[in-house]
Amino acid sequence: MIKINLLPWREDRKILALNRYIALLIFTVIVSIIILVMARTVILSSSQVYSYYDQVKLNQGISSLKNKIKQMHTYERQYNDLRKFTGIIDEMHISPIILLEALKEIPKSIPDTVKVKRASFNGQLYVFNGQTISQKEIFRFMENLKTLKFVKNVELQNFNQAGDSSVSFTIKVFITYKEKS
Repeated sequence: MIKINLLPWREDRKILALNRYIALLIFTVIVSIIILVMARTVILSSSQVYSYYDQVKLNQGISSLKNKIKQMHTYERQYNDLRKFTGIIDEMHISPIILLEALKEIPKSIPDTVKVKRASFNGQLYVFNGQTISQKEIFRFMENLKTLKFVKNVELQNFNQAGDSSVSFTIKVFITYKEKS
């Protein structure tokens, strides 16, 4: 027997419903894909932002560590210099109190008219290079040094007339770290 459709409008409605369902399904799939792409973009960009801030913090931390390492090297050098200096003091059996007194008193003995250009210290020997206005000032400086209780000997090693108004000199001062009697 042949099938005859007595209600054709139902079939039209079924086709229309199927077309709507397919359109809605396609729309849902497209919107889902768009949402996923946007979410992925947002996640990647936010992770890149976090990554940038992490990198900045990491760089700040590294530079801070480098500064601390430099500071530690400076402290280490200062410590080694101090150890060398205390080693010299120990080897020469120098009283640190007399050494500090020498470092404090010698500059006080320099007259105002004497300009010390260079001063060096090597254990028990101080060497002063400088300029003054006359020989008289050099001898006054030497006399001031001789009055210090820890000075053993003062020698004028060299002096030259540098011009009409100045005399250059080199003085050696020998220090004893035992008090004079």
